Amino acid sequence: MSKRNSIVLKIVFLSILAFALIGFMFFCFYFTFNHNKFKGDWFDFKEESYKLVKSETYSVEEIKSIYLDFTSADIDVRYSDNDTVKIDLYDKDESDFNVSVNNGILEVKHNRSFDFCIGFCFTSRRAILYLPQSFSGEIKIETDSGDVRIPDLRSSDMIINTVSGDVSVSGAKNISVKTTSGEVDINNVTDLKVSTKSGDIEIMDVSNVSGDTISGSLEIFRLRDSIDFKTTSGDIDLSDVILNRNSKLSTVSGDVEIERINLVNVITSTISGETEVYTMDRTSNIELNIKTTSGDIEVK
Repeated sequence: MSKRNSIVLKIVFLSILAFALIGFMFFCFYFTFNHNKFKGDWFDFKEESYKLVKSETYSVEEIKSIYLDFTSADIDVRYSDNDTVKIDLYDKDESDFNVSVNNGILEVKHNRSFDFCIGFCFTSRRAILYLPQSFSGEIKIETDSGDVRIPDLRSSDMIINTVSGDVSVSGAKNISVKTTSGEVDINNVTDLKVSTKSGDIEIMDVSNVSGDTISGSLEIFRLRDSIDFKTTSGDIDLSDVILNRNSKLSTVSGDVEIERINLVNVITSTISGETEVYTMDRTSNIELNIKTTSGDIEVK
């Protein structure tokens, strides 16, 4: 074999090895932040398989607001049977958690130094928070890869920040949600601020919505006051809409489709997309401004 051929073979071999290592590293990174999304008996952890490491109970009069700070933990909020606030923590080691109440703030933090790992990272960590349905304090949750599920707490304000965890809320007063790739499912909210990178957003029964997403889509059923939302490539679909204030929708390459809307002044702007507006009132004092670059617009 000539020296030139030998060099070529080495280059090909090293290139294949480099691509394989990059692919493996990408898979490990993706799995680390998304393993909780896999379904099946292996990944779908059962509650009874968790180890209860800490449980604290307080009277509802003691707790004015709640702050939960975790890395990779599923967070479930459930109704309590009485006027108490209870937190159950499931993990392998009680010492990883710090639970405190100061000035009416229930604060639960997980020691993030215990969470560093590379590659396949499994956790059976979960927090279950029991609250009276009438709880009216603020709830703030921060987690990286854990899912967040909250029932109907219409008297509460909520702030939820995740990286890849999904967020599902059945009812709240005012809520702010920020996630990177997690899906967002929100119902029965007065005011909602939501921001995602690639996660889709589904909303039902909301008064006011504001926010943005890059590649995620926005779908709303029953909007009752106003909206101010922009996307880059995600579609925007609204149905059963009543606007009482000026509103704006903006997207670059995503389509905008609106069905069943009250008579407002619809102002559209697009460069290469098609526009079809069947329902509008030029004399209305309420404006809906829709702007796209290459996306289509349809209002009917």
